[in-house]
Amino acid sequence: EEQLEITMSPSPELVPGRAAEFKLKAETSPSRQPVPGATVHVRMLSTVSRPATVFQGKTGSDGACAVKFTVPASKEGSAAAVVRVTSSSGSTEVRCNVKRRA
Repeated sequence: EEQLEITMSPSPELVPGRAAEFKLKAETSPSRQPVPGATVHVRMLSTVSRPATVFQGKTGSDGACAVKFTVPASKEGSAAAVVRVTSSSGSTEVRCNVKRRA
């Protein structure tokens, strides 16, 4: 059964207050066919603030989407970005933790 799979390159490095930029590619698994027109949604979750959508887009004919957003600045708590991709093939999500500042 075909399932939706995503890859991100380079692997997102999320630092509070800095821009995050990566290429997302949506493919079916196991056949590795690109998934055009899939909705890409990135939400920030935090222990100190409300969830916020920081990026919305769609994959192109090659199944790729350039993702760019600024990670909200925060000196407290922990945070993560949830990257969710939805298409007629289904949906999947990946959680990426925000690095803590030293």
